[in-house]
Amino acid sequence: MTPPGALPLYLPDLLPTRALSAELTGARPLVDRIVTDLALHDGAGAPQHHLIFGGPGRGKSAALALLAARIASDLSDTWFPVPLHAGWPRASTLSGWWLAVLDALAQAVPPSLAAPLRDALSALPDPEGDRSHQALQLLRGCADTLDRRLVLLLDDADAVLGRLSAHQWALREVLSTEPRLALVGASATPMDLTIDYGAAFYDFFQTHELPPLTPAAALALAAHLAHALGHDAAAQTLATQPRRAEAVFTLLTPTPRLAAAYVAELALAPAGDAATDVLRLLDRATPTCAARLRALPEQAQQVVEGLAAAWDPCTAADLAATLRLPVNTVSSQLSRLAHQGLVEKVPLPPGARLGFLLADRDLALWYLALSGGPLRQRLCALARALEHAEPTPDLPPPSDDLAVARLAPERRRAARLLSRRP
Repeated sequence: MTPPGALPLYLPDLLPTRALSAELTGARPLVDRIVTDLALHDGAGAPQHHLIFGGPGRGKSAALALLAARIASDLSDTWFPVPLHAGWPRASTLSGWWLAVLDALAQAVPPSLAAPLRDALSALPDPEGDRSHQALQLLRGCADTLDRRLVLLLDDADAVLGRLSAHQWALREVLSTEPRLALVGASATPMDLTIDYGAAFYDFFQTHELPPLTPAAALALAAHLAHALGHDAAAQTLATQPRRAEAVFTLLTPTPRLAAAYVAELALAPAGDAATDVLRLLDRATPTCAARLRALPEQAQQVVEGLAAAWDPCTAADLAATLRLPVNTVSSQLSRLAHQGLVEKVPLPPGARLGFLLADRDLALWYLALSGGPLRQRLCALARALEHAEPTPDLPPPSDDLAVARLAPERRRAARLLSRRP
């Protein structure tokens, strides 16, 4: 049994296989597509390379772990998975890249093969050109020794490949011609180096977006994790108080990471309601949210805080009046934040006016929780209202906008905020 609270949130490979579920994380279709593509490769010519993308917590690392498990079980005669985790050494030279891949391979192969591989690594020459060439030859030799082709499973691909800016064309050349190597990367967004016409990896990857979860899917995943890992108190709470959990997954962006965090919280403190659950989860998100806010310039921070406190979409003029800043200054900051994807423009009826909202709903809710006082009270009241609301038979099920017409006046004011999902 996994100790309460011990669910890994960022290293899904630490989870036992029974806890990983391609169906429940939404990764099953893309894992199936990649496995099918690898199975069809006959070893003649380079295979197709793939990129999985999706917002934070969507399950990209879990998808790579699931893919590694599927390759090991279904394609073990022809392919060998080599996980390259997000924290691995991010090389800035081509030799550093191949050495990091070889080091990851040494961790994945049986000890009888790992020892001679490490000896060969220590004997590589120092000059960069020779070192890079011989490291690649060593990798090819390892594939031949295993009599299998290698699937490089690269987490945080945008950061890793971005650091290789001076060597991207050389890396593309190898991957475009080497039949023994397939690269499957994961990134929070489609990487600029894949959509920029002049970039080395333009039109190189087949891309797969990992979809967000619905609140119902997040609840099912949380229940699965609780049962698979023996968190009996959490499993009982989820089974007996489903509306409580649905309220949490409606307010916060429902992702596999949130589901794991929620199970850990319930395992430690099953008593409470949706409001206390939301506050605990937002408290857990403080390091990430605070870092995002502090990374912005001072005036941009003011604008983000003003948007979070406003609840409703607001115009640049309204926000400027609230913040006591010049309208031009606020408009300029809003444009920059929109370009960065932190702010979203929405139409304000009637007429053609534009309003602005934080695109990251969890960051907005975190700020409300952090602020305390009336803002936090509103958030808690909304969570409890969602928990105790009864479905209305004559209306369709709630969609991403929470079926605004069903909401009481206080909840209606937050509907726009709540509908912000990646």
